Amino acid sequence: MANIGKCPKCDNVVNAVRIETIEVEQSRMVKWKGASYVCSSCDSVLGISIDLLALKTDIINGVVKSLRR
Repeated sequence: MANIGKCPKCDNVVNAVRIETIEVEQSRMVKWKGASYVCSSCDSVLGISIDLLALKTDIINGVVKSLRR
């Protein structure tokens, strides 16, 4: 199936995005690693989310640390 989704800024079909690392925060004390999804044609941000791979790693490391106590 062909890609038909277009960037809302440049109107090009989005065939690829660039992922950039950002910080997502709820408050000064609550912060997560995040990712922004950027149009490879015009560098516009298409979306932002918590970095799920970093979150998974943080959870695993926390569980392992707790079990070693």
